[in-house]
Amino acid sequence: MRASPLLLLALAAVFVLRVGATEELPTDPANVHPLQAGVAAPTATLDSIDGSTYNLAEVFAAKPTILIFYRGGWCPFCSRQLAGLADSELEFRRLGYQIIAVSPDAVPALDKTAATQHLRFRLLSDRQQKISAAYRVAYRIPASDEPDYRANGISLPLIPGKKDFWLTNPTAFVIGRDGLIKFVYTNSDPSVTVSKDGLLQAARAAVTGS
Repeated sequence: MRASPLLLLALAAVFVLRVGATEELPTDPANVHPLQAGVAAPTATLDSIDGSTYNLAEVFAAKPTILIFYRGGWCPFCSRQLAGLADSELEFRRLGYQIIAVSPDAVPALDKTAATQHLRFRLLSDRQQKISAAYRVAYRIPASDEPDYRANGISLPLIPGKKDFWLTNPTAFVIGRDGLIKFVYTNSDPSVTVSKDGLLQAARAAVTGS
């Protein structure tokens, strides 16, 4: 009997999450190396703005997905990227895609970001690091550095079970309905994100197989 895509997603997620949970996060964003194309996309259940939860296994199985990891609504470069995605969302929808953006922000901060940037696509909170480490996009910020962030109004999330904090490198994934990563782009410089044209080209290639 052939296993369903949803079951395969769930099994792959359990394996990858267990592997990711045993590894220490890098302290240098330049040493962040995300999962690559061809790997099963990890899944988890994350919180949304409206108080509901979203099971990423079900979300990925429904439509091909543009999955964005961003540092937070406080980051001007991330805000610029989100605004650009909002402007081009219709083009991705015409290709059959949905856009999901994940950050370490708490739910109230997501609501503020969505309102400020006039976003229609879904923002999800990974405050408890349920998924970011599994995609290998997270890095550690020593507790000694946290006051500098707090002084600038930035609320960093704690690494679960640790005294240090964490953030993510801005990273874009294209994920197929089969639950496999088709494309990934990241850069340790948060001011450099994938271009709209580059992401559209990758999304188009993933659905056409070219």
